[in-house]
Amino acid sequence: FDVILKNKWKSDLLKNYFTLLVICGLIFSVGSFINRISRSGPSTEEIVSLEYLKEQDDATVFSSAEYGFFIRKVSGKKTYVDNSYLRSNPRIREMNDVFISRDLKKISRFLDENKIGFIWINDKMKNNIWKNNDDGLLFILHNSKQFKKIFDYKGVEIWKYVQFNY
Repeated sequence: FDVILKNKWKSDLLKNYFTLLVICGLIFSVGSFINRISRSGPSTEEIVSLEYLKEQDDATVFSSAEYGFFIRKVSGKKTYVDNSYLRSNPRIREMNDVFISRDLKKISRFLDENKIGFIWINDKMKNNIWKNNDDGLLFILHNSKQFKKIFDYKGVEIWKYVQFNY
């Protein structure tokens, strides 16, 4: 601002317009950043779901890597994968394979081997991973007796793998 205000301008109108433009740009940037931070999560629904999960049996939680740290910090539960895993990591590939699979035996074997007792899903995952409820893991969750929905609140679901041996 100092440079803008102290420089000699040929037109005071242009100087004032430019100063106003810079100030408006800064205000817009700050407002946009605050808005983005407030929407970046975690949402109230997600926190409520993980507080609920905190009181459940001690088992690993399966979800998208994007939510691993968040799930672990709020619920205190171990997660199968989080953002610390590189994209080429076998766990990321396995996670994606489970998300798209409709093979109940394959999914059950995976969950048993990794001591996974809960599956945490939010609306963002539903929109980004699956096209509809008949795709992959969502189809299995809704159509298998091996899974029980134990939490459903404003787009956040927690499914319990009922055949898990604690």
